[in-house]
Amino acid sequence: MKASILTSTLLELLNPASAAVKSNALYTEAVLSADTSLGIRVLDNSFSFADTRPAVVHQPGAFLLDWPGEAGETLLAVRDFVATLDPDARCDLSVEADGNKLKLRLQQGKVTARFIVRRETAEPVQQPAQDVFRVRVNDLLRGVRLTIPAAAKDGVRPVLNAICFSLSDGKLELKASNGYWGALHAASADVAVAEAREYVADQDALERLMRVTAKMKPADDEVISARIAHGGLEFAIGNAVMTVQLVALKYPDLRSLFRQVDPAAPRIWLDEAERALKTLKPFRT
Repeated sequence: MKASILTSTLLELLNPASAAVKSNALYTEAVLSADTSLGIRVLDNSFSFADTRPAVVHQPGAFLLDWPGEAGETLLAVRDFVATLDPDARCDLSVEADGNKLKLRLQQGKVTARFIVRRETAEPVQQPAQDVFRVRVNDLLRGVRLTIPAAAKDGVRPVLNAICFSLSDGKLELKASNGYWGALHAASADVAVAEAREYVADQDALERLMRVTAKMKPADDEVISARIAHGGLEFAIGNAVMTVQLVALKYPDLRSLFRQVDPAAPRIWLDEAERALKTLKPFRT
């Protein structure tokens, strides 16, 4: 994998200032499969990133690395080491399961580093994935970028702090609203579900998805696929997999969020009139 992708992901997810790190909610899972593929997932409560490129695997198995503690300190050391590498050059990663230890070896050119993390738990149960849709990467990024500003920021209504993915025949709609105004973005998509369906995703996780995916510099016609896996909406682009956790709430109809009245009988609400006047004040002469 490119060092830039690994670096940006670790910097994003292991940021000491993040809410996940402060609340000790972050953990990492390294999955070694028998087909010599490696998946390292760094997760918090809302977002995860994985890279499943082929790697040198000496023993299949799985590790859950609790945060904080020894595993967390090792991950920070890995992050700091990768940050010193050439971001555009290849970074080779090999993994070895040795008893209750997970050995990581990173190499770029003549620079090599080794890290050891202890096994914390048994192998996790794998959940079957369910395909949902496929869409052009740039269409998804554009939709997330346009709808996130409309989402609520205060946390009063959790469902309004999220982005709704609405799926119907051949179409993906992203919608968001803070209760005062809303945003809607539609894009053509290859939808695999037979019936219209909605998924509500955490907006902070989608922002991370947008930043990490944009750094991969996808081609104009590159496609990203989404499926239900690991308790969230899992996006796959190339060999990278990113999981956005879903909000277990039904997203309201946007029309129900706004006050509606017969145009023949107009009414004025004092609080909204005051807000409108304050908005117009800078333009007075």
